[in-house]
Amino acid sequence: MVEPGSILTLVGTVTQPLLNRVVKAAEIAINYNKYCSSLNVQLLRLQPFLDHALVSCHTNQDVCLLHTWLDDLEKSLNHAEMTLNKCIDQQPKYYNIWLRHQLAKEILNVTKSINDLIHQPSSLVGLDVGLSILQDVQTMKDMMMEESRKHLSNVTRHYLGKDHAHYVGVWGMGGVGKTLLAQRVHNSMDLQENFQEVLWLTVGQNPNIMSLYGNLSNQLGGPNLNYQDGQVECKHKLYTRLSHTRALLILDDVWESNVVEWLDVAKGPGSVTLLTTRNQHVLQRVRAIEVGLTNLSMADSWSLFCVHAFGQSSIVPHELEETAQLVAKECKGLPLALKVIGGVMAGKKSLGEWKRELNKLQDSRVNNQDVGIQLFEHLKISYDDLRNVDHPNAKECFLYFAAFPEDAMIRQTTLCDYWAAEGLVPGHVGDEREEDVYYVLGLLIGRSLIELGDERSCKIHDVIRDLAFYIIQHDALVQKQLALFKPGRHLEEFPHEWIMHSGELLGAQRLSLKHNKNLKMLPTKFCAPKLQTLLLDRLDLKELPRGFLTGVPNLKVLDLSWNRSIESLPKELGDLIHLVYLSLEGCENLKELPKSIGKLQKLVFLHLSSCSRLKKLPTSIAQLLMLENLDLRSCEKLEYLPVEMSNLKALQSLQIRRCNKLQWPEPQSKHSNWLFHDNILLELVALKQLNIDGPLKILESIHTTTTKLNIRSLDIGKLSSFPTLMQSMVELEGLETVELGPRIRALPSWITSFLQLKKLTMVNCESVESIPALDTLPMLLQLKLWRLTSITKLPGSFTRMGGFPTLEVFDLYECEKLTEFPEVEEGAMPKLRELGLIGCVCLQSLPLSLSLLSNVQELDVSDCNDNLLTFCKENFRDSPIWKSFTVDGKCLITKEEI
Repeated sequence: MVEPGSILTLVGTVTQPLLNRVVKAAEIAINYNKYCSSLNVQLLRLQPFLDHALVSCHTNQDVCLLHTWLDDLEKSLNHAEMTLNKCIDQQPKYYNIWLRHQLAKEILNVTKSINDLIHQPSSLVGLDVGLSILQDVQTMKDMMMEESRKHLSNVTRHYLGKDHAHYVGVWGMGGVGKTLLAQRVHNSMDLQENFQEVLWLTVGQNPNIMSLYGNLSNQLGGPNLNYQDGQVECKHKLYTRLSHTRALLILDDVWESNVVEWLDVAKGPGSVTLLTTRNQHVLQRVRAIEVGLTNLSMADSWSLFCVHAFGQSSIVPHELEETAQLVAKECKGLPLALKVIGGVMAGKKSLGEWKRELNKLQDSRVNNQDVGIQLFEHLKISYDDLRNVDHPNAKECFLYFAAFPEDAMIRQTTLCDYWAAEGLVPGHVGDEREEDVYYVLGLLIGRSLIELGDERSCKIHDVIRDLAFYIIQHDALVQKQLALFKPGRHLEEFPHEWIMHSGELLGAQRLSLKHNKNLKMLPTKFCAPKLQTLLLDRLDLKELPRGFLTGVPNLKVLDLSWNRSIESLPKELGDLIHLVYLSLEGCENLKELPKSIGKLQKLVFLHLSSCSRLKKLPTSIAQLLMLENLDLRSCEKLEYLPVEMSNLKALQSLQIRRCNKLQWPEPQSKHSNWLFHDNILLELVALKQLNIDGPLKILESIHTTTTKLNIRSLDIGKLSSFPTLMQSMVELEGLETVELGPRIRALPSWITSFLQLKKLTMVNCESVESIPALDTLPMLLQLKLWRLTSITKLPGSFTRMGGFPTLEVFDLYECEKLTEFPEVEEGAMPKLRELGLIGCVCLQSLPLSLSLLSNVQELDVSDCNDNLLTFCKENFRDSPIWKSFTVDGKCLITKEEI
């Protein structure tokens, strides 16, 4: 019998050379893609882990765990090598815009996967480090946190059998881990089983009670709330809904006790309201059972600090150890500070660098006795470390996050547009803009200043957001570029101090009043001549005063989105000749744009989506010669577009879906089909993204011109067949993304002629009964077939040897009549990472050959037939693919099986 340690040694002989190759490739690729530098750092940090894993092989410590870790490592390194080779192969001379953008995301994903391996608990990789390693603030599984969770769970469970509801509270300073602990309790299986409802509300410093009521109603599936009834009536409805329910209601980040009174709705027998707060008096006021969360011990602090600074707690260079321990000590046992400052120190190798940072920390402690200020000064080191050599505007990009409300999920595309319009990142739609934004986000994530929310958004810890405000208010260098931010404060009036002391506003460059939903008026006079960014979205403005606009002549960014009451805009809007970004999205009562909009010669982004009463665009829009992105989605009453729009030679993205009343042509036009007549569409020479739906006769007319266009992304939502349109589009050699909507009746086989296609999405195509052999598409990365409810089986060629050579994501979401998945041949889908079978309720089994898909990291069988789950458990438990099976985001593999 072969010893397990021998098997792992053999695995190591493969993994070590692979790591060496990847490190060398990263060093070369840095010359072609700047993201590779952060990946290279992670690769170098990985070596000690591999060394210890291979040594542990001979001691037979947790052999199965080691095998799993090494297997995951080999997959990540193979992915890294493939990505880095792409960077090297696509040298600048041949560099294609789309590939550059995709590589940026790929490198970030690879870096994250390797970082996750480094930050796994020591027990998972069999490393005998002697100390309990605390992971990332989001996922750390240390004994101290687990003990706190058990204690809190026991306190909560104690009241289950009581006749009355009770309060339990967790308090501690910002960044100590209160939210993480509450999340652990929320996700605790034993509590999930003991309570009929487990609910979560993030309250924050400036809560909107009605919004929180709506959130709670959504979690409960009712009652329906009429917000016009007011807070008292809505509270009563929720109180009634929960009056006979044993509920655990978690109120995270509560600042004031009066807020608790409005959210005191979980009153059923045995119910518990769990609060987290920085202010102990909040718990005392409601007579909650208190659970104090103290800072970490020195030993645990050192462990967590080393995870972020060195990768693990036992491998610390001897010459740095003493200074590193002093740096960790300055963090005062605060997990957030240990994470942030540890991240800053990662990669610093000289004793001089460490001593300089230690001196900064000690100086901030001596100069400031206030504990809160000391914390900010400590955390500020991470901000200061965003040196110009990383990115010249990284610091300003970070401070931008203070312009958003607390706990907001911030869309990356919004940041992308803001930063590009202000010139903080270079380029616009279609060139290096997206790459540079990903790079900046990577810098901020690497220093633990922001976190990824999902693949499309990011967020910021409330303490780090407070740090941004602290820097804005106290950093003399920043004060020269003063930012005026009061987002989400429930203001009812424009701040008087910004009007009365206008002399102090002369240097202000950014102003944000985002999400102040009760603010109805702006001042008629305002003076901020250097203001570049004005964020007034989600207010309740009735109008935009002329005098206000004349006071901000140098604006580059103006966001008025979701001001639903605005009916018109003043002609003075056209005087903002430096404007690059204008968003009127969701201005539902806006009926027309001023003719003066044509004077905005520098405008690049114009967002008009969901302007549901907008009937027409002024002909002067054709004068916007720098316009690249025009979004008209869901302009439901838009009747026609001006013929002169063919003058928009810079237009790269045109989105006109769900414009149900759009007539072709405009009534007075001589053209029978203005947009496509006489090759007018062809005159939009820069167009790369076309998002359109409409009557079939309109879409068919595209075929005379599309063959000569450079469109890369095509979204046709209401097309029902492919008579002449798509056949002539076969010549769209650059087409990379196709999205098809619910009226599609059939997908022709010649769609495989799109040899550059990278993403194909079909949604709600209920009439489609069969799919052609898409496996021949040589560059397809994502295939999403959502709710194709007539599909019963897939082509057998899908899983043939060599089929789908580049496919990474295959999603069959809610294909509810799919009864079988084809047998998999060896070499099929060699790069597949995600396979989604959510809601495929007719699947009773899967082929055992599915195990040949060796690179699959996630195989989601949520909401599937119970028979399928039983089959998978019985037939795949001994297969390596078993660890990738998930249900509702949780792995099916158990700790014992690991």
